[in-house]
Amino acid sequence: MSAASCTAPTPAATLIDYWLGELEGEREKELEEHLFGCEACSARLRDLARLGEGIGHSMRAGHVPAVLTAAF
Repeated sequence: MSAASCTAPTPAATLIDYWLGELEGEREKELEEHLFGCEACSARLRDLARLGEGIGHSMRAGHVPAVLTAAF
């Protein structure tokens, strides 16, 4: 599939669950197969991962004033 021809775009929540390692079994396998063949969804996953890394960096560097619990 090309970026313009993804017929079953993966929801952002599912991509985030995958990135966080929260998908299991057949669901994870099916998504991986889709990602290997779909540039559009793979690009969205990369963008979400970069966004998460950027947010984490900003938080650790103190650029975002916030109070977080220890669990967070």
